[in-house]
Amino acid sequence: MKRYFICLLLVVSLFFMTLPPALAEYYVVLDSSLSSLSELAEGVTKIHNGTAIMVNISYSNLTFLGSDDTVLFVVNSSEFNSELVYSLYRKLDYDGDGIYDPVIGFLPVDSYIRFKEWTNAVIQTHRNKNPRALFVCPHCSSKIRLNGSMYYLHGRYATYENYLKYSKDASLIWIAGHGDPSGVDLGYWRFDEDHMGDVREKVFVFESCSVGMIWLTTNPIALSLLGNGSLAIVASVDSGGVSYFPPEYWISNYTIGKLAQINNAYFMKIGISPKVVVLGDPAFKFGQAGNYFKQIPYGELDHLDKIVLPKINGYAYVPRDSILIMLWEYVGPLNLWRGFVTERGIFTLLVAVSIVLIGPNISRLKKRELILSLVSSIGAIAVLYPTIDDISPQVMFKIYIAWTLIVLATYRKHTLFGFLLAPVLFFVGLAAIMGLITMRYSLFVLTVGTISTFVLWLILKLNYLLLERFEQHLRYRNERHE
Repeated sequence: MKRYFICLLLVVSLFFMTLPPALAEYYVVLDSSLSSLSELAEGVTKIHNGTAIMVNISYSNLTFLGSDDTVLFVVNSSEFNSELVYSLYRKLDYDGDGIYDPVIGFLPVDSYIRFKEWTNAVIQTHRNKNPRALFVCPHCSSKIRLNGSMYYLHGRYATYENYLKYSKDASLIWIAGHGDPSGVDLGYWRFDEDHMGDVREKVFVFESCSVGMIWLTTNPIALSLLGNGSLAIVASVDSGGVSYFPPEYWISNYTIGKLAQINNAYFMKIGISPKVVVLGDPAFKFGQAGNYFKQIPYGELDHLDKIVLPKINGYAYVPRDSILIMLWEYVGPLNLWRGFVTERGIFTLLVAVSIVLIGPNISRLKKRELILSLVSSIGAIAVLYPTIDDISPQVMFKIYIAWTLIVLATYRKHTLFGFLLAPVLFFVGLAAIMGLITMRYSLFVLTVGTISTFVLWLILKLNYLLLERFEQHLRYRNERHE
């Protein structure tokens, strides 16, 4: 009998050993203060074959969440802030690499009606069979283009009327502009509660500052979107946007929560706190787009790749393009100055200060210095343009005017580098004073801003010197002929 029992035990053990590993699970974790929402939450879990759990989110043991699980934290909007976000990110970092292990989403709730509207939208549309993406970028080179399942509204085409027209069929909408918790400034118009159109059954990705910091305003755009039936919102809880990758990254064949996790891991790798949050359902998947990343076991990477690529649950997600090139595109001189000259009032301020500096010396200003400044700025743009993403002609012209005036006003005074660095110091200082960025992120921006400014200063200075030398050579040759 004993021998029979041992044999049976061995057979059962071998059977379980040959079974595939357990699949990742989906959880809706409600804060205990929101017990009245439990029935509605059950509807969401049924879509994902998941489980609803009610706990005190701030103090409960959440180790039941596995590394590959997906979890939606439903919290009271009055308690949702950066402290809650980062405490959960830290608590769910099982391997101590600085990045949380489960795929995470947050749903701040401000009313029963709005939560019901959101759950209805998830239940009705989660399995979208024909997803399309809309990319809205008023500061990019002007174009309106339809490329299969992707629409592009760039430059002068990024109007509110075109947005309303093309957003009707879009499942994911990516918007780039200067943001704050109440909306996004798109130059031609402002995306806010009164100008967002029909947002039901859509995912929004905001390549903008601070949209996720809903605790800073009484009427955040994120809660308006969720309350009107948006499925999910990808937003930043710090200064800067949500990605160093091209907009098409967000339609890779991963869930929106997984893409946020990957992106946060890249932020951590370069020394930035994981500042991207998913508000709403993290399990939304675009579906038909190809993978932007190649998934590779982290142990198979060589030593150099391990320095650059982050580790996420044992894997590296390697982008098609070089991460260093993409980082340069994001924070290089032209893209850095695109942010400056498109910020409301900053371009006017730069022009005004330059003219004030030129003023006392205008009588001594020589025509050749004006020409040298104009040409050296063109040369700098020509050198840098191949390394960046597309920029609209209007924005490029503003950058050109700003650089020309700065060179003209400061070159002879040997303060060119300081004046070029001033916008970086101004932005970082103002954001730090207002409490919009963490100390870690401010140090990162100062570092890359200083490096980028040094590169720009070096190019402008060399251009000016070479042009000056060339002009002197021509003058000397003419004098010899005379």
